[in-house]
Amino acid sequence: MPNNMDRSHAFETLKPSTIVSHLKSYDLPSLILIGVRSDRPLRRLIWQYLTHWSRVRAPLNGNDLKALGYKPGRQFKLMLDQLLAATLDGHIHTPEDAKMFLSTQILTE
Repeated sequence: MPNNMDRSHAFETLKPSTIVSHLKSYDLPSLILIGVRSDRPLRRLIWQYLTHWSRVRAPLNGNDLKALGYKPGRQFKLMLDQLLAATLDGHIHTPEDAKMFLSTQILTE
């Protein structure tokens, strides 16, 4: 069984997008309860999620994608999710970064 140091290091290596994808399905009271009952590293991640990561938005939204010529469909949500993940992880900062990401990442998959 891993000790607290191992668990702390494991939490520190998670990407913000991974943390957000796991925590976004929980409601606020549940997150608060989990945070109160958890050790400090997990409590810090939950706090970071509540105060910062849950409020992050990608620089482009669905209307922007339509304006760029992308057609709404099954891939639309995937594109928006990937834009958000890249934004959370610090790869995208501006609308121009997001457009470059779309042209290099989305089209090559």
